Amino acid sequence: MTAPSHITALNDQLWAATKEANTIIDRFAATACRTPARKVNVPWLDGQARAVARALHTGTALCCPHLDAPTVLHVAAWAPDRVTCSGCIAELRPDPAEDMRCDRCRKPARALHTGLYSAGPIVLQYGLCPRCARRTGLTAHHPTTPA
Repeated sequence: MTAPSHITALNDQLWAATKEANTIIDRFAATACRTPARKVNVPWLDGQARAVARALHTGTALCCPHLDAPTVLHVAAWAPDRVTCSGCIAELRPDPAEDMRCDRCRKPARALHTGLYSAGPIVLQYGLCPRCARRTGLTAHHPTTPA
């Protein structure tokens, strides 16, 4: 038995959004000379992605108005309940104090290890202090960059 055409169309859109999210991660990794974070097993990143999915599922996520079909979803680790489309990424820009705070331990840091992580169609931006980058194992994959 085949799925109704609207289900097939939604699945196709979801697959395309996931493929685009992976392309975004690959481009970032190539530009920054990094290993794509979707290829590493980091429980903290997985937890962040689950927090986003939970906010979407419970209806507590603050979504930009352009998210009306399966598409790439952009989220910042410091605000996992704010979800934007690719055109509204600037809405995720943190204020200066937040921009100098580690997304994992929440302590201020002079240098943050920045990165992107994809989970399905979700692209998560994060910044970690050197200590948290080491503890998560991400320093083996990415150099620390100034905030």
